[in-house]
Amino acid sequence: MPNDFTRIQINDSFQELSHQISSVMSSNANTAETFFNGFMNFCETDQVLVSITSPLKEFDIPFNEWWNKTYPNGSRIFVLPEDPLKRQAFLYQLCLKIYRNEFKYHQIGFAYFKSSHINDNISQFNQNVIQILNRYFNQKMKGLFDSIPVDDSPISPSMIYVSGDNPRVNINSVDQSTNIVKYVDMSQFDEIETVINQIQDERERIIWLNSFNDLKGSVRTESYVQKYQQFIATAADHITLIAPFMTFLAGLLPS
Repeated sequence: MPNDFTRIQINDSFQELSHQISSVMSSNANTAETFFNGFMNFCETDQVLVSITSPLKEFDIPFNEWWNKTYPNGSRIFVLPEDPLKRQAFLYQLCLKIYRNEFKYHQIGFAYFKSSHINDNISQFNQNVIQILNRYFNQKMKGLFDSIPVDDSPISPSMIYVSGDNPRVNINSVDQSTNIVKYVDMSQFDEIETVINQIQDERERIIWLNSFNDLKGSVRTESYVQKYQQFIATAADHITLIAPFMTFLAGLLPS
């Protein structure tokens, strides 16, 4: 599918995807189905996401064979295709089957993750399916964003991005504006750093902290979008750690 998107359009889709993923990853038995359906509806209707998900539907996935694959004791095996692209196709088509009520959302969790508590099954499903898809979507959207020259993404007067505490923009008009300074609760960043410091793997923790510090230092600058995307990509494997802060971070994106 040809890339006719602008950077603004991709950024808007990326921001909404972050909101959707945050809702799904923090869901429980009472909210899981609602948030999952909202996520899938977004994937099936957003133009940028559709350009990524449509090719995943073209693979022929033998779901019956997968569903019937069991250990000798009869329990099912959550085996994914070895080919990276087929793996993403399998996971997305599995989500589509759940979305279309061909599989039940909770049925997958109980069949493969075996926890006695439904919230644990939901969490396992999100980590083994949604989180992997999210990482793939992030990579593809970043590729789309980076492939567009800045000059090819015109910004209309209603979408002009400005930085600083008291910016003013006048287009063929007299300045009669009132400055509105957007308050940023920096204590939220302290809480995020505390969460990151809980990561036991030292190498992984350092990578997270480096990306996080870049993000924190870019607040109210033009580079925040790029640093935000890089941080989310870094955190993709453990998105549940920062899920409570996703709304805050996404809210700092230019709008």
